[in-house]
Amino acid sequence: ASDVVVLKLSRDGDAVLYSTFLGGNSSETAVGIAVDRSGSAVVAVAGTATTLAALELELSSWDESRVEGMELGSATLAAWIERLARLGVAERIRLPGLDPGRADVIVAGLVVLSGVLERLDARRFSVSGRGVRHGVALRALAGERVI
Repeated sequence: ASDVVVLKLSRDGDAVLYSTFLGGNSSETAVGIAVDRSGSAVVAVAGTATTLAALELELSSWDESRVEGMELGSATLAAWIERLARLGVAERIRLPGLDPGRADVIVAGLVVLSGVLERLDARRFSVSGRGVRHGVALRALAGERVI
């Protein structure tokens, strides 16, 4: 296993602005995290992002170890939006990596993700199947205040 703690320090190095943990069990390996121009981490979480990664990898079955931490760029995102928008739901369902239950909403989700990246002026992002609930659980288990 290869676990990683990511920290962002203030310019003077005196304060931790944020920190997070990547990794978990023996089958997971943290390989990298995308950052924007200011050095801030951009992590896209949950269904839309993981579906995009699975499509890009052409996964015939779900493999979290290949998706978690995958880095993707805005050009890849734009290409998938264009490709999927030209296909009907029945055609999308047949694509390796696309859960049939997401075939009708994936284009909308990807357009939202694209808009968020544009707003952040980010060109790359890391994918995670873990969302806010995982961060909340980790903080609660560490005895930190959650809310």
